[in-house]
This record gives sequence, C-alpha cells and structure tokens, in this order.
Amino acid sequence: MGFLTHAHEDTAQAVSFAISDQALTDLLLQEYMEELFDLAHAQELNWKHFLTADPEDLVYRKEIISEFRSFPEIVLKVRAVCLCIQEIQSVCRAPSGSGFDADSLQEFKLFKHAHDTLSDLAGALHKQIEAGKLTSRGLNRLYEVVQEKLDRHYFKTFDEDWAAVTSGLDSIASYSLRFTMDEEMHVIQCAVTGIHKDKYARKLLPFGSREGRHADKLWDLGPVKEMRSPVEELLHDAMHIHYRQFLSTMRDMIEDLDDLYRDLNFYLAGLNYWRQMDSFRIPLIFADIRPMEEKAFTAKDMIDPVLLLHTKKAIANDIDFAPGGELFILTGMNQGGKTTFLRTVGTLQVLFQLGWPVPATSASISPVTGIVTVFSHEENTELQHGKLGQELKTLRAGMTDMTPNSLMLFNEPITGTSPMENLYLSREILSVCKLKGYHGVWVTHIYDLASSCDAINAALNGSKVSSLIVRVEGEGADVRTSYKILRGQPGFTSYAKQVLEREVGIL
Repeated sequence: MGFLTHAHEDTAQAVSFAISDQALTDLLLQEYMEELFDLAHAQELNWKHFLTADPEDLVYRKEIISEFRSFPEIVLKVRAVCLCIQEIQSVCRAPSGSGFDADSLQEFKLFKHAHDTLSDLAGALHKQIEAGKLTSRGLNRLYEVVQEKLDRHYFKTFDEDWAAVTSGLDSIASYSLRFTMDEEMHVIQCAVTGIHKDKYARKLLPFGSREGRHADKLWDLGPVKEMRSPVEELLHDAMHIHYRQFLSTMRDMIEDLDDLYRDLNFYLAGLNYWRQMDSFRIPLIFADIRPMEEKAFTAKDMIDPVLLLHTKKAIANDIDFAPGGELFILTGMNQGGKTTFLRTVGTLQVLFQLGWPVPATSASISPVTGIVTVFSHEENTELQHGKLGQELKTLRAGMTDMTPNSLMLFNEPITGTSPMENLYLSREILSVCKLKGYHGVWVTHIYDLASSCDAINAALNGSKVSSLIVRVEGEGADVRTSYKILRGQPGFTSYAKQVLEREVGIL
C-alpha cells in the first residue's frame, strides 16, 4: 500500500485489520474480491493488504473514489497507465536468455508509451486541479507523484529527442526470401535475397542501421530449424547491448512505479464493484465512521453483493447493534436467510474497511480489528477426532483470535452432539463472549439459547445479548419465509416439516 491508500506519510501508523482465508471462504468473499481485482487486470495484488481499521485512511479513500466517480475521463487515463505498466512487466519478466528479436523493436516503444500515458494522466489531473474541481488530498498528491516520476525517468525534451532518433520504428524494412526444398517439398534452406530500403529509415535507432551489405550477396540463414528471422539476424549484434540496457532501464522504472500501480488498481477494482452495483440499481453509500469503542453497526436496506451477483436478486434487511456492542442470537425457519444475513453483515464490514461504499440506503459502522467466523462444516473423516472434536477445535481457534474489537460471526458452530449438550456448551461460550465485550451474530437452531437472553443479561456484565428471528408468512402448510430478519422472541420451530413437504413433496 502506498500514498493513495494511506492518509499518513508514515504507513507504520496504520491500524491493522485481520481476516483469515477460512473466514473469507465462509463469507464467500475470496472469489468475489478476486474477480473484482481480475477485472482491473490486477490478479497479482493481494487485496487483503488494503484492509484498514484506520478511520483517517477510510476518509482519505472515500475522497479519492468519490472524485474518480465524478471524473471518468481521469479514470480512463488511470486505466491506460496501469495497462502500460502491465505490458512493461510482461516484457521484463521474459526469460533473460531470449535475447533480442524482431518483436523487440516494438518493445522499445514502451519508453514512449509509458511517457505518454503518465503525461496524459498528469495533464488531466492538472487541468481539473487548476479549475478547482479536484479537492481530495489523494488526487492532488497523485498529480505530484506522477509528475515526480516523469521528471525522474525522462528528460524535459523527451518528445523531441524521441522523434529525432526513432524515425522508421513503425515501418521496419520488408525483405525477400528464397527457400530451398527437398524432393518431398520440405523447406531445408532459406536465404535473404533483398531488403527493400525504400521502407527502411536510416534513423531507426540512435546507433544507426547496417545497410551497407553487398546487394548481390545472399544472406544464408542456414537450416530452417536454426534460422533466425532476417530482421533479427540483421540487427542482433548492434541491438543486443542496447536491448539489455533497455530491459534494465524498464525494470528500474517498474520498480519505481510499483506503489503507483498497486494503488491505482485498488481504485479500479473499487470502481468495478460500484459499476456492478449500478447495473443492479443497488444504492451504495459511504457509511458514517463511528469510533471503534462504540462497536456500532447500523445499516438500513443492506444487500449482500455476492448473493446478488449469483442470484440476480436479494432481500434487503436492516441491522442495528446497541451502543457498546451486542450479540445477536438468530433463530428461525430453515432456509429462511439466516446464513445470508450473517454473511451480509461480514461483507459490509469488509467493504467498509476497504474504504469502499456499502450496499445500503444508510449505514453507520465502527471499524473492527478483525472478523472471526466459526461455521459448521462437514465432518472430516480422515481426522482422529469426531465432528464435535473438530467443532470445538475450530471454536477454540476462533476464540483465540478474537479481541473485544473483533466482529464475531458464528453459524451453527456446534452440531456434533445432542441438543442438551449443545445448549450447555453454547451457553458457556456465549457467556464468555458476553463478558469479554464481543459483538456479532450467532446463528443457531437451539431456541433455548435465544430465549434465555434476558436471564443472561441479568446475570452477567458485558455485551448485550438479544434475539433475532426470521419473519414467516402464512400458516400451516402454506407457511413460508419472508427472508426478513427482525428483533423478536424465538418461535421454537424451524418449520422443518413444511420445508420438507415443499422441497421434497412428502409428509
């Protein structure tokens, strides 16, 4: 991360954010975020490095992405810079032993292309800054940095110098070949019979060209399997040293542009996300930033963008944590949207801590230092312990990672034992979470756990424990979920019979 993602000059001041790969898998976020960055051609960036718990960084990023949205012409220049840098990276990563060939002539033009794209971006930024339209600290800093990099890598007279020494680079000589074939019409020999100098510029490159060959002398290229292209044979000796210098120069330039490239691609990925939500007509809003100690998470009409991308529809829900932290025990109908609700909370927290807007009509969120998920998974029969042992091991790891400023997301963490033992274990764990001041959402089918919220609150200090339920509609066999999550007392049924009848057609 660099100057466009940190408000501080000293990046060591940044407040870190931790989330495990397993948590990203549980939230279905890893593939989704990778796709957004792939669309920005930034496949090699580790997007998790951009997560921050620093409120000042979040404000800084909001300013930048908002102004990018307002000036699409600048975004086009940003994309051109990133694509140029990727092209240079590709050339620099080629095997060092490949040497110079005919295609390398075109690679020399990357000097000019990098200069032009950086200059175009600097010009577009300067125009809007002079007009008083770019006010964010980040984009004003971007202009300064781009200009600094241009001054570092290019002379002031670069355009004139380039025109003087590269005449003909776009019109490399054409040539005639003579082939010798055996009785079976296989080509066994090739020779150059002529170079058409009318399409050949003397000032191809600064060191000149090798035009002084005898016109009648054939250039024997030897067996085809060993044959170089005629242009390569013609220029290889003179160009090889210069090409090595070219690669060295471009590697130095790429190393210097790395911070710029990473930060710009981060915002391009954010704009891809915004464009996706626009295509679904989902409102996005920058959440108000609350102090971390408030443990706030209030959102109205929040949507899970991952689910939306796969199903093309999603039900909006609200959430409002009590000040100082709240632990929600969520129960209700099978397939009623409980897990989706939990994932939506986690996804919005991640988007918020990237400094991106969240899919909701209003939101107010506190940064957290990490997200801890504990989801029930299929039993791994290769392990020595049974399913309960696996679950308790996972719970222990999650509790170890938890801090009072973490967001806790538990999805039926205990299923490998009887309901009575499940209730006992869950109450013990919930009590610890409450006393430590954790906040988050716990999805369960243990209704006695949800119904005991008042008793737990009366007996223990710490976070408030509250019950959330899935609202159902209809009655009897016609009962169905609304996918709406509300505060309320548990109904002591998951409507398993009705779900089975509707999904399987029996009972």
